[in-house]
Amino acid sequence: WQEDKVKVMVATNAFGMGIDKPDVRVVIHIDSPDSIEAYFQEAGRAGRDGNKAYAVLLFNGRDKSILQRRIADQYPDKEYIKTVYEHLAYFFQLAVGCGFERTFEFNLDKFCRNFKHYPARVESALKILEKSGYIEYSEASDNKARMRFLIGRNDLYRLKDMTDEENAVVVAALRNYSGMFSDYAYIEEALIAQQSGVDDQQTHEILKALSRKHIIHFIPRKSIPHIKYTQSRVDFEEIVIPMKVYDWRKKLAEKRLEAVVTYAESEKVCRSQQLLNYFGETRSERCGQCDVCIEQKKRTREDKQRDKDIRLAILKLLEDKKPHHIKELYTLDFDMPSIERVLRYMADEEEVYNIEGKITR
Repeated sequence: WQEDKVKVMVATNAFGMGIDKPDVRVVIHIDSPDSIEAYFQEAGRAGRDGNKAYAVLLFNGRDKSILQRRIADQYPDKEYIKTVYEHLAYFFQLAVGCGFERTFEFNLDKFCRNFKHYPARVESALKILEKSGYIEYSEASDNKARMRFLIGRNDLYRLKDMTDEENAVVVAALRNYSGMFSDYAYIEEALIAQQSGVDDQQTHEILKALSRKHIIHFIPRKSIPHIKYTQSRVDFEEIVIPMKVYDWRKKLAEKRLEAVVTYAESEKVCRSQQLLNYFGETRSERCGQCDVCIEQKKRTREDKQRDKDIRLAILKLLEDKKPHHIKELYTLDFDMPSIERVLRYMADEEEVYNIEGKITR
């Protein structure tokens, strides 16, 4: 969106981290980052030219719950992790003692439907099982497109009903890849498109059409997860999740989350001081520009005005120049701690005197 030369961009944190422009004036976090480190880096995209810039973190009680749930998703209970391991064996029909060095395509959605799991928790469990040495989990193994001819070479040459574009695609494939009449060959659709003079999308559609005509068998490029067993399947009771893989990492994640929540909820400590203190810089001055500093400046002005009003109210009470019992101060429309503070100050300045529970000028 652009208006009066002001540009607004909405991005994920991953894309936002790639923005390296010096004149970013505002970075707004609509979702809370997982750690102070992440927030510091992402907010730091603003004001790289040295001019005034703003970092805004939108945060409420719901965000705190989301962060806590994120920890639960990243580090599910150990019993749950073991259950996922057990369900994997059922999914792949793998017996105890079998599976070493075997690799399986893993359909995450089907697995979750079959065993009533949530994808995010399953992926976290798989990563923990991988770190524990039981499996290797490849989230997206990129498989190239494959193709083979279902008819012989002579039959192919006798075909009369292929279009010019189909002929061009077939010729380009035969020029670049061999052995396709007897086995599958991995192909690059972009290369075939370039050499046939047909655009990429049309080449893909032609290959699918030839496959429907049973001239070729075309397996499109796809990206699917794989699971490889790095040791034979073990019983549920034999699964061990090491402390350095689970307990220590979970504790560190919880500390990072707690730091984010403390930073977001704190209304007493300067934001800059909080960030610098987190990174070990304990001797820093208040920035004077964050929301906490601005609010405290505002409170200071209000406090000074309130103290002035209390002082005038006490002097008005003593206008008759007679002693007044201290309990009469309760009639003033101010809180007692503030009244007592102002009264002590006035006594120090000898504006009033305290005589046996009474005040006088």
